[in-house]
Amino acid sequence: MKDIKKLLEMRKNMKNRRPKFRRQGYGIYPRIGDEWRKPRGRHSKQKHQSAGHAKKVKPGFRSPKLVRGMDKHGLIPVIVNSIVNIPLLKKEEHGAIIGGSVGNRKRLILLNELKKHGIKVLNLPENHDKKIQENLALIKKEREEKQAKKQKKEKVSKKETEKQEKKEQEISAEEKGLQEKKEKDKLLTKEQK
Repeated sequence: MKDIKKLLEMRKNMKNRRPKFRRQGYGIYPRIGDEWRKPRGRHSKQKHQSAGHAKKVKPGFRSPKLVRGMDKHGLIPVIVNSIVNIPLLKKEEHGAIIGGSVGNRKRLILLNELKKHGIKVLNLPENHDKKIQENLALIKKEREEKQAKKQKKEKVSKKETEKQEKKEQEISAEEKGLQEKKEKDKLLTKEQK
């Protein structure tokens, strides 16, 4: 463990001294980004490592092998997407990274389970579970308000339909009366002829 702490400190110092490896000509041509590409030109000064030109990527700039891939606390990051993965982790060796595709509800469950097991979460702050709970409460409240509005509209629409049905019944009763009158009139007119 002491070796790992020393190596982590050494890696930190090495990273501070390590140059930014940028692609040749990135400052000259706007189309060239600063992400690293190996220089391949025959007369390239960067390829031949001439003085005053940018450094080239070499194995000597790499971090020590034992701490390669570890985070700053010396934990190996492991992506966790479900509760099934949690018992496989060791709290002294591993740090959890909750997957980006995990939703808030499941994320809250995973955070609580990781706390029970004493495993550190590397990609979220400590109070993140409270923020998730607040967001879920807001979403729930909004959903309830929408349902309440929808129910009110349904009640109003039911009342309106009932009113319309009553009007239709009244109209139909009046129409029946009118039809009967017309039939009587027809009969009377036939008799008179």
